[in-house]
Amino acid sequence: MNRVTLLGRVGQTPEVKELSNSKVAKFSLATSESYKKDGEKVTETTWHNIVFWGKTCDVIKGYVNKGDQILVEGKIQVRQYKDKNEVTHWATEIVCDKLELLANKKEETTKSNKVQVSSMSDISELPGNVANYDEIPEDKDLPF
Repeated sequence: MNRVTLLGRVGQTPEVKELSNSKVAKFSLATSESYKKDGEKVTETTWHNIVFWGKTCDVIKGYVNKGDQILVEGKIQVRQYKDKNEVTHWATEIVCDKLELLANKKEETTKSNKVQVSSMSDISELPGNVANYDEIPEDKDLPF
């Protein structure tokens, strides 16, 4: 079975092209592994050529950017081609059929579990606040 699952970061803004009867999106994806060697942490990064076809290209065009963390699934495909000088080249690509958007760089740098409030006595600024407790029906089951 030829099936690959990769979790990594997008290397550059995806290139999306419209063809006569379909769309294709291409970009690189970096996956990293860390291990200890002689007591030091070593990180190895592998770059993969990712290809998507069809409607998923619209999602990629609108939502996938350089640095975003994504999960892709597909198959390994090796192809050969000749350049203008008739030199044969080989390309290894991951032709994907599944995309999961996980996190983008902007979200990660601004994400925080802390809630900013101007004063500790102002309960209306807390998330999930019910401003007027008189509006809760008496027959409503409360979670506490």
